[in-house]
Amino acid sequence: MDKPRIKYQIFVSSTFVDLEKERDLVIKAILEMGHIPIGMEMFSAGDDEQWKIIQSQIDDSDYYVVIVAHRYGSVVEDISYTEKEYDYAAEKKIPSLGFVIADDAVWPHEKFETNQKERLDKFKTKLRSKLISHWSNKEDLYGKVSISLMKQFNTNPRKGWIKYGEQSPEELKELISLFEQIQSLQKEKDTFKNKEDFYKDIIRNNTVSFGRILKDAKTVLFDEMSNAVEMSFKFSTDNLNQILNNSLKIITDSLCDIIEKQIRTKSANEEVAVSIKAFVNEGNAKKILINDSTTIQDIENIINSDDKQQYIITLARDSKTIKNNPNREIKTKYFGVTRNSDFSRIIGGEDYFYSNDLNYESEENGYINESPNWRVNYNATAVVPIYYLPRGKSERQIFGFLTVDSLNNADGKLFNRKDTIPILEFGAELLTIIFLNLGLYEKRQNENSDS
Repeated sequence: MDKPRIKYQIFVSSTFVDLEKERDLVIKAILEMGHIPIGMEMFSAGDDEQWKIIQSQIDDSDYYVVIVAHRYGSVVEDISYTEKEYDYAAEKKIPSLGFVIADDAVWPHEKFETNQKERLDKFKTKLRSKLISHWSNKEDLYGKVSISLMKQFNTNPRKGWIKYGEQSPEELKELISLFEQIQSLQKEKDTFKNKEDFYKDIIRNNTVSFGRILKDAKTVLFDEMSNAVEMSFKFSTDNLNQILNNSLKIITDSLCDIIEKQIRTKSANEEVAVSIKAFVNEGNAKKILINDSTTIQDIENIINSDDKQQYIITLARDSKTIKNNPNREIKTKYFGVTRNSDFSRIIGGEDYFYSNDLNYESEENGYINESPNWRVNYNATAVVPIYYLPRGKSERQIFGFLTVDSLNNADGKLFNRKDTIPILEFGAELLTIIFLNLGLYEKRQNENSDS
């Protein structure tokens, strides 16, 4: 019998958005060699369940490849997912191949992450404690990964995977036994799968699917309206009509209900609050914040003492929060972006923010929140941007934020990337289209425009 063809499973780890094209070429290289690439884009990182799946995939992998450029990535429990995967592979003694971008390589400015530089440098130092390769562009990386893997296959062969039918009789018996065990475990799992699991899947799958549809629709509408000219958020009391107020009420109430149903699948009986935030400039802040107890002079005094940054105001909250907690402000206060970690991290390049223990974040990771009563109102939060990415541009235009928060009295893991963030992203896409159709955006001419 001919020697069976062994296929190796290779786990590819990196930050994603900044290295998407590079990852594609590395995966192509692995496939061209006839092996099996596995990566985090196949999973929804962000909760314990998904981390266990990632661990099991690394356990099953024969080799581990890590690619690093100038981003450290999203931090969970004081470590990025890339470094967490690397440490786990090292713990399991999976042969690891590191590929770090050369210091003199040309790299787009928007793909640098300055606020995590110290952590990134320490991670690169950790990688350099072992043999690594430096790369200058995606083609260079493609070649070096191919050569390095071929060397590993020859000098450090692993068990790998063998096509069914090419095994020895003893190996076939073992496979049949394992298959029977898997079937037995699946039956047990199905026995305990209840209707809440079904609802959870429905919520997740539908919000992701509709979110993608809305994102495509948003892009078409903006491009048609703006002809690729940048848009800015136009906000005045004239726009706060009954249609807008009703739309915001329906969205906040619906999202609040969906998220509470979703967290109940985790046996958590926590109440949540949903709010919509918007960027406003100095002039619009004066218009919006006028009420019975605040005068124009009061606002001017505050603004004149500020650093002239953009401001965030709360446009709307869900009905239940308004009823049960009337002290939570709506259009009565404004906050600076840089003085709130939730918003500043997203402005700095992150796609979302969430934490289930903000008190810990405040004490250990420097979380800041300008609202004086935030600890009274919540200890867990998730935030996504309301934004538009102009055609041909790499920088988002962020008009506001959609947030959910909870006191999280039971210290549960209420919010995560897999379930909570897609629901909020769905709502954010819907809000962007509503704002567009109600005329809450205006064209912002380019500086070089002749008009």
